[in-house]
Amino acid sequence: ALTVLALLEATAHHRFAAAERKFLQAIDLEPNLLVARQWFSSMLVRRRRFEEARQHAVAGLELDPLALPARQGVALVHFFARQWPELRGQCAKLLELEPRHPAARLLLAQAAALSG
Repeated sequence: ALTVLALLEATAHHRFAAAERKFLQAIDLEPNLLVARQWFSSMLVRRRRFEEARQHAVAGLELDPLALPARQGVALVHFFARQWPELRGQCAKLLELEPRHPAARLLLAQAAALSG
């Protein structure tokens, strides 16, 4: 429930400090809740706090290394941080797990266009 409240604070009310407190509380109460890590990471990306976003995305991925949404979340952090080599690595792993993964293909195409 705290994770959903945190998401609402961030997305509906734009109260990012309150959202962060709720996300951290949710993670503290249930450290293995992957969705809390994913959503918190996404909020941190929107706040341009890329290193913290990466840490939470990777922590989520460590909970379930085969979860495609978790790996995609790590890739998205690298995309928005413009970390092209790391993005390509995550997308390659996504495509190993799911060769037709549309987001991985789209991210790779966008990275190629943006990085030249």
